[in-house]
Amino acid sequence: MLETFKTISLGLWQQPLFLGAGLGLIHALDADHLSTLSGLAISDRSVSATGYAVRWACGHAATLGGIAFMVIGLRLWSATALSAYAEILVGILLILIGLRTLCLSPRYRQAENYAVAYPHARGAGLFMGALHGGAGSAVIFALIPLAGYQSGTQILLYLTSFSIGVTVGALAFSATFEHLLSRSQSGMGKFGTVLPAAVGIFALVTGGLLLLGTTHAG
Repeated sequence: MLETFKTISLGLWQQPLFLGAGLGLIHALDADHLSTLSGLAISDRSVSATGYAVRWACGHAATLGGIAFMVIGLRLWSATALSAYAEILVGILLILIGLRTLCLSPRYRQAENYAVAYPHARGAGLFMGALHGGAGSAVIFALIPLAGYQSGTQILLYLTSFSIGVTVGALAFSATFEHLLSRSQSGMGKFGTVLPAAVGIFALVTGGLLLLGTTHAG
């Protein structure tokens, strides 16, 4: 009897823990997230790619937590309707990030000028993370009833592990991108020119597709 109780208890917390972490890790690698992190990091080197990832993950978790309070605590499921508006704003800002990245002059791509290129952009990671947290809220909260979570403890555990998974995924990507940035600044041929162009185009295409998909879906 005791073993059965232990098995049930473990299942009650293990399932939302691992499911949330796994889905959060995958969610962090969405195209709009990667294009945001890479676009911000390459435009302003006063903050490292990892620094942007930490700020972005904190903003994402804060917005998701706020919406969770409204939806679960106050039963305001209409709060998830903000997701569509947040997605539109993310799409617009991604296009602007892409354009700014493509317009970076060669002198701002030099390592010594990166730190002073866009010092006002340091809060952009937190702001974009908050927007992304709102943009994906509808899908995230739709998964909760599908997973069969009934207790507040299970839901809280799922959302917490989800945010941890998002953070781990963002940090893993930022570490890889930081290595690419270091190579681009070390004078390795045309790589220093190709990387900003690739990041800018990626952000433009991602933002455009996000806007198209959101507006087409109504």
